[in-house]
Amino acid sequence: MAGRKDCIDEILEAIGKRMKRSEVEDHLEDIDSRAESYQSEGMARAEALRRATEDVLKENSIRGNIAKRNAREDAVKLRDLRNYVDGAKKNGHSAELAIEARLTGTNVPIFDAKSRAGNQLSVAALALGAKKDWIGGVVTDLERIGRDEPKFRGLDSVFYSRKIEDDIFREKWQLDHGDRGKPGITKNEAALKIAEVLHKWDRVRINALNSEGAWITDYAGHVTKMVHDPDRIRRAASPFDPRKPRGYFYKGFTEADRAAWVSKTLQHIDVKRTFGGADAEQALAHMYGGFIDGSHMEPTLEVTGEPGVPNIAGHVSQKRTLHWKSADDWLAYNKAFGRLEPTDQWLKGLESGANHYALMKVFGSKPRENFADIVKYGQDSQMGTPQRLSFDKRVPALENRYRVISGEADRPIANMWSGIVNGVMAVQRWSKLGFTPFAMLQDNVTISRELANHGLGLTERWSSMLSGYFQGAEGSAKAEVADLLHTGILGRLRGVTARFDISDARAGTMAKVENHFFKWTGMTAMTENKRADAERMMAYAMGKNRGKAFAELGADEGRMLEAFGIGDKEWSLLNTAEWNTIEGQTYLTPDVAQRLSNDDVDAYLKSRGSISDQATSSVMLRMAGHIPTEAADRARQDLALKLWAYYSERGQYAVLEPGAREKAILYQGTQQGSPLNVALRLLLQFKQFPATMITKSWGTEIYGGRTGLGRIAGLTELIVGSTIFGVLANFLNQTAKGQDPTTQWKNQPVQALISGFLRGGAASIYGDFLLGEWSRFGMSAADTLLGPTAGQFNALAELWTDATHMKKGAATGALAVRMVRSNTPYLNTIYLRTAFDYMVTYRLQEWLNPGYLERMERTMKDKQGIEFWLRPTQVSR
Repeated sequence: MAGRKDCIDEILEAIGKRMKRSEVEDHLEDIDSRAESYQSEGMARAEALRRATEDVLKENSIRGNIAKRNAREDAVKLRDLRNYVDGAKKNGHSAELAIEARLTGTNVPIFDAKSRAGNQLSVAALALGAKKDWIGGVVTDLERIGRDEPKFRGLDSVFYSRKIEDDIFREKWQLDHGDRGKPGITKNEAALKIAEVLHKWDRVRINALNSEGAWITDYAGHVTKMVHDPDRIRRAASPFDPRKPRGYFYKGFTEADRAAWVSKTLQHIDVKRTFGGADAEQALAHMYGGFIDGSHMEPTLEVTGEPGVPNIAGHVSQKRTLHWKSADDWLAYNKAFGRLEPTDQWLKGLESGANHYALMKVFGSKPRENFADIVKYGQDSQMGTPQRLSFDKRVPALENRYRVISGEADRPIANMWSGIVNGVMAVQRWSKLGFTPFAMLQDNVTISRELANHGLGLTERWSSMLSGYFQGAEGSAKAEVADLLHTGILGRLRGVTARFDISDARAGTMAKVENHFFKWTGMTAMTENKRADAERMMAYAMGKNRGKAFAELGADEGRMLEAFGIGDKEWSLLNTAEWNTIEGQTYLTPDVAQRLSNDDVDAYLKSRGSISDQATSSVMLRMAGHIPTEAADRARQDLALKLWAYYSERGQYAVLEPGAREKAILYQGTQQGSPLNVALRLLLQFKQFPATMITKSWGTEIYGGRTGLGRIAGLTELIVGSTIFGVLANFLNQTAKGQDPTTQWKNQPVQALISGFLRGGAASIYGDFLLGEWSRFGMSAADTLLGPTAGQFNALAELWTDATHMKKGAATGALAVRMVRSNTPYLNTIYLRTAFDYMVTYRLQEWLNPGYLERMERTMKDKQGIEFWLRPTQVSR
């Protein structure tokens, strides 16, 4: 020990005591740890120490250069944010609207020529675009390998199935170790091939994050970002057992739980590499609380070292990451304390990286600080004016949006009720959404209105959409364009749950059942097919304008491009590259940006007056040996990302899906799993669609930039089209239930028209549109307002009262039958509902309450004008 102490004293003396003793000790521990790792691979001690020292010195050099570069980049990005706010105000828009546009996007057109940003080029849209690019790239690569190498045919399906995921991550572990790894260790060729693809896209993610100021170098021993399960961690000493009911209500945690988690974690981590010379047990015990309340996911203070400044660039490259002894140790820990399965953990890491990348791209390496700065700038710029009061009222809403896009609202915390609620809400989806495929016909209307914003005429867009129902994808232009746009890939991996629940539910058995439900009912295929058609037509609409000057584009097309920061300069640049021509039609897809020549990109950067900024940042990073990216490469990546964001975001306007803005509005930025968040999720289940109909469809028609007859025509098509498809959905719905859909039009035509209007969502009653008569005819307005779960408490209370007081025996039995039917998963589907009603439900109701069916038929005819083509009274005798 004395020798080590003398060594530290000599180092401190040599550097003039510019570092603390603890910092020198940390460096030495780091060098020792790295040297031991090299030694374990057969390297001599002296050579191992030399190489480890070189690694540390190089990384310290990188750290200094990145800190300088980040300071410059952050200043440039803050300047761009201020320019955007100033430009918006000059054009008559509010400062708060401009800030909201950069967070989650707005429908009001705002384009700033200085910052080259538009009202839809938000953090949320950029993150969505990066996910589409990266995750889509993974699946596209797997499909390509399957096509090119017969022995790997169906490799993408193997990846989806998760059947060999343990071997995949064992192979990835070896690949992540670079020249020290031993790929092929599992003898599973498919696993190695998939691992190579995952490793490739991990590098894409890392390079993207590093280009915005992160510092991620050696990922060996990390595997992927871990989403820890706070509920599993807080009960480490007594794991959940579904056979023990008391386990569902395990509150808090004990010291035994903390000790058990620490003990089990120490078995799997590389202690020295993770903690250096610190006391590992004490450090883990201290971290325990952070894993319980989600604070372990808060940004740390790496890279800049400035006290009190949350720095996301440091957070995504922090050195206090848990390093594992082996892939099997990571797999074992994940099985015990992970929130997701291994493949889902990796995908979640890719999604999280996309979110961080987008956040840094707009707000810099210190996004929370720059967000606070731009909010203060907006306030100060309106000091002493009525607009300042309006701005102050909107600050909480802006904060909610920031919490959602930054991930602060998504940090899971321990809450036993949250898991129970996840399960209850899933059961409600499985038991209530079975007839949704009929209602999804209305997607045609929102797709048509979206394509109108891209300059396509009424006949062209409707003929394309309707032919899409009969046009196969395999081997067609539709499939080829879908591959270029990575359409439908996110849906294939996570199902279409996001259309109906924007919370982040757990994976596992529940997720598998949910994905099966949506596939079995046809909702997954319908969503993928319609979105693929919509995005293909968007790319086709842009392709029709190939070679035109920006000023020659239609008002709608120009406005839509500018919304994503593609103005005259960017459009001219894109026209210098070769576009995709498939079966005689031209398409603009994101890969076009990668074909731009260096000369054309340099000319573009000079025209923006920004080549010096771009070049300086690149030179500083190249000097550090960190990222060999030229300014031209980054410009190509930025333009490609704008196109990815364009198709991703507008695809969710065409086939409606709630996003970050809707999540912030509905859940108010509450932390996932908190009591208020759980209550809001229950209350607002199935209300995401009416909110999305308002914010996206109605918002675009009213605030999207059209005026006069153009706006009237858009609103008319939305209302009339929704009503027509609502009537068609009613027709199919009633036919499938044994009802004669023509009788309502004969008996009560006004009622039939109103019913179609409501079901079509034209009045934004999209929850009714999805659930049909379940909410309109089956429950009271108060029950509907409370959501499908809490809304049934009245029925449960009535059942309890009747059962305990022996009242209304027959009526109580009938109510119980309806309750069971409406809450049984898969029963309310097109395939089963009618058969079950005629064979079981109607017979039970008539047996419990003689004459019930005759009264039901009479009531439906008198009040709604509905009659049956197969009367229940005929089959229940």
